[in-house]
Amino acid sequence: MKQEKKFGYGVPAVILLAFTLCLPASAIAVEQSVAQDVSAISAADEMPVYHSPITDGEKLRREAGEKTGISRGVTRGVTRGVTRGVTRGITRGVTRGVTRGVTRGITRGVTRGVTRGVTRGITRGVTRGVTRGITRGVTRGVTRGITRGVTRGVTRVLTRGEMTEDAVVKYPAMMTPLASQQTGFTTESQPVLQWYISGSYEGQIEFTLNEGESPDPVLVTEIEGPAQEGIYQINLADYNVSLKPNTEYEWFVVIVTNPFERSADFLGSATIRYVEPSDALKNEIAATPAEKRHFLYADKGYWYDAIEHIYGLIAADPKNSRLREERISLLRQADLSAAAAYDGKNI
Repeated sequence: MKQEKKFGYGVPAVILLAFTLCLPASAIAVEQSVAQDVSAISAADEMPVYHSPITDGEKLRREAGEKTGISRGVTRGVTRGVTRGVTRGITRGVTRGVTRGVTRGITRGVTRGVTRGVTRGITRGVTRGVTRGITRGVTRGVTRGITRGVTRGVTRVLTRGEMTEDAVVKYPAMMTPLASQQTGFTTESQPVLQWYISGSYEGQIEFTLNEGESPDPVLVTEIEGPAQEGIYQINLADYNVSLKPNTEYEWFVVIVTNPFERSADFLGSATIRYVEPSDALKNEIAATPAEKRHFLYADKGYWYDAIEHIYGLIAADPKNSRLREERISLLRQADLSAAAAYDGKNI
């Protein structure tokens, strides 16, 4: 009797062949089932999706605080150190060089001859003094400035949770505009701007709005520092300021840590452009339910309208966790992790 040929572990060839043919079909069925489940989850957890109208531009938004603290500390430290070091080095070097040169020259000159000695002494003294003073001053100033600047910059940021600067002003760890990374669009000529701060601040916060390359700001004003961590807003209508269509503006929220050295400002900034929507989009906005309007704004690339609209919804219903989840989704898409984490604590 002819025996059926078997392969590894005594499995008959017919069974092995059937298993091999059925496996791809089973895998496809499982994959389709998983895809359907994922689609169902996505539909159930639908979140607003921001489509930036600018996809290849550089990041223009700046955050004040944790992400840039060390680099800012090092930069400021090096700049100040080099400036102070070079200035002091040149001043001391020239003074010492001239004094020593003239003194030695006159002393030697008296021995060799008063006239020659005084003339040569003063000439050589001044020349050597200035040359050596500048050379040594620059060298020592740069070396000490970089060393001390890096050390102090890193040390201050790592050891002081609130990033104080020479104990002039204490301020929160993070402050940032709630803006897209590239220029964000708005449908309003007088938009409401949102910003986040990680803690209380007792002093005044400076708000500035600049138009393009214009040397003069459109608006400079001060607002009261908040009493606690949170998301706050600035309404341009309160200042009778309107944006020109299709013009790029940059806005700043600033804590002035030292009024005599504005390079030390603790600031966040972002850019905005007023782009009037088409008639078709205006009709679509009007037809969209209020609870879903931020979805439409985000989809059409109007960041500022999306974040402003959901702010209003949350203000009207602060215990609505779903609204906060939707805002968290938008914030994460714009890499605003600190603000998103704050919203997460309120769910």
